[in-house]
Amino acid sequence: MLNLNNLTNTQSTHNLAGGTSVQQPATQGQNFNFGGAVQQPSTQGQNFNFGGAGNTQNLNTNNLLAMIMQLLQQLMGNQGNAAGGNLLGGLLGGIANGGGAVNGGGVANGGATVNGGGVANGGGNVTAGGRPTPITVPDPVTVNNGATVWGDPHFVGAEGDTYDVKGDNDKIYNLLSDKGIQLNSTFKGNLMQDYGLVVGDNEISFDKAGKLKINGEEQKEDGKYLDGMVEKKGNTVKVKAGEYNLSLINNTSYMDVKFASANVAADGVMPHGLWGQTADGDGKKRTGTDTDGSGAIERLDGTMAKAGDKTYKLYEVGSLFDVNFENFNHFWGNNGGDVVRPAAASGEAS
Repeated sequence: MLNLNNLTNTQSTHNLAGGTSVQQPATQGQNFNFGGAVQQPSTQGQNFNFGGAGNTQNLNTNNLLAMIMQLLQQLMGNQGNAAGGNLLGGLLGGIANGGGAVNGGGVANGGATVNGGGVANGGGNVTAGGRPTPITVPDPVTVNNGATVWGDPHFVGAEGDTYDVKGDNDKIYNLLSDKGIQLNSTFKGNLMQDYGLVVGDNEISFDKAGKLKINGEEQKEDGKYLDGMVEKKGNTVKVKAGEYNLSLINNTSYMDVKFASANVAADGVMPHGLWGQTADGDGKKRTGTDTDGSGAIERLDGTMAKAGDKTYKLYEVGSLFDVNFENFNHFWGNNGGDVVRPAAASGEAS
């Protein structure tokens, strides 16, 4: 056991820096030379030389610093490196004139940066207390009023994408599928004839005859319904549903729809559907090469449809209010707190 108050060894040498040391006898106590300089004798107490210079510093054995230094010397097995190569040398480097303290108090492993006393492993950065740095969420995916499906039918996507999907006669296709909202339409004679929109538990339909129904009940008058979520004005029905503002437009012989959103990724679920897939935030415009969505709509493996493969059939649904179609349904999506990221389906197109 090291006695910190009554050291009587009259001649002991401790060279902790690997330099040449000439150790003179001391009347009482021990001499420590960390820099390879000549240490002059002291008649009482401890002599410490931290930098290898000729400066002599006398510290009383009751001095706390002397006690700490002796304890560290004992723990390190009388070996150290004043240049900072090990624990003792690193601590010594942080002591100024015998009275300084080690700055920071943090522990770093693997080259990590430590702030406020946190502990980092593997080179990562941590904030105070070891909490991880927040993950950056992607920028909002915004859709303006230029996004539409119109005519027989022509698609203008969320990022200016242009393509056509004529579909099969009298079949119903999904245009938009997102968390809590689903928009389907009947295609007939290469034209959209009517819309079925599900928002939460509400079913809204609007057809080429200008008839609006909400949960099976026809609304003949212009006005606002469902606490302002639905507004009918002439040949247009506007719907504010979650992340979207939709305009369903009756042109007598066919129907158009316009899309707008401040951020389709706000709820943590990315949209899909014949139109919805274009709101993926990748900044790339899709351009169709035929009338069947080839070059622009996704197959099950996430690649673009090719002419003649009839990929558009993957977007066919059973009814105007079908929210359970098999392939690209995101209606019941749940972000679960995850960072928003588009996810491609897997498999092959038929």
